[in-house]
Amino acid sequence: MRVLVIHPYDPSTQFLRVLYENSLAEYIIMNESNSNSEIRNALNSGEYNKIMMLGHGTEWGLLSPNCRGSQNMFERDIISPQHVQFLRNIECIGIWCNANIFAERYELSGLFSGMVISELSEAMEFNIAASEDEIMSHRTQWANNLNECISQNWENLSEVPDAMMNHLSENHTYLEEFNYESIYYF
Repeated sequence: MRVLVIHPYDPSTQFLRVLYENSLAEYIIMNESNSNSEIRNALNSGEYNKIMMLGHGTEWGLLSPNCRGSQNMFERDIISPQHVQFLRNIECIGIWCNANIFAERYELSGLFSGMVISELSEAMEFNIAASEDEIMSHRTQWANNLNECISQNWENLSEVPDAMMNHLSENHTYLEEFNYESIYYF
């Protein structure tokens, strides 16, 4: 099985690497150093069974962080509406904030995340009481659990949202509940 992974390098999203490292699938990784045309060509090649897109993003797509030191935190959309035509006929995994809105808007199929609290600023924005240490620890556990759920349900990703909810402990925090509930299958 061949999987195309698009995961721009950003220290704050490296915890998501667990989703493709040490997997039995053959992963081809593209990142912010790949041009838009290289990404379009890879998406259009027909060589991949699944497309995995990870990082920071919005309802308009996956963002590529600025590696050139300018004022803007994100340099470009690495996945945007211009790529939708290449994503429609393949099962996708999109893990970035509001990827679910992107998927619904463009009628994509696969596993997508909604808003996921992975940084203190996001917790503050959503009025979720948590320390930076709690968020760091939680996001690592969340990614490990998501990896387990994806691995166990690779051929039927529609089972992942329910499987993730089974990982919630009886005494879970609001942060945990918020993040575990933000996995969707379309």
